[in-house]
Amino acid sequence: MKALAIVALIFTAISFFVPIFGVYISVFTSLLCLFSFRFEPTLSGITVGLNLLKTLFLSPSIVATAALEAATTEGSTEVTSFLYWTLNGFHIFVLVVGIILASTRKKKDV
Repeated sequence: MKALAIVALIFTAISFFVPIFGVYISVFTSLLCLFSFRFEPTLSGITVGLNLLKTLFLSPSIVATAALEAATTEGSTEVTSFLYWTLNGFHIFVLVVGIILASTRKKKDV
């Protein structure tokens, strides 16, 4: 599971530089982190946190979609705000479920 968390972190780093599909790569890597959260909570939490910050603040494709929609439908941005909050809600959901999974894991005796 450590390898899965590392691969997700690498793809998250790549998604910062991919213009349009970077948001969807972030969703995919958050889904990968959901699978690995129980065994690697630190790497998975960092990856989901980066995805959340990227989607919240650094997603120019969502802003471009909002501008294009506002230009074509006389200022209505309901669909874009729905997309924005759906993507952010997915990342927040994965983070909350991951924290629950990590907190219910049994501790190893050292």
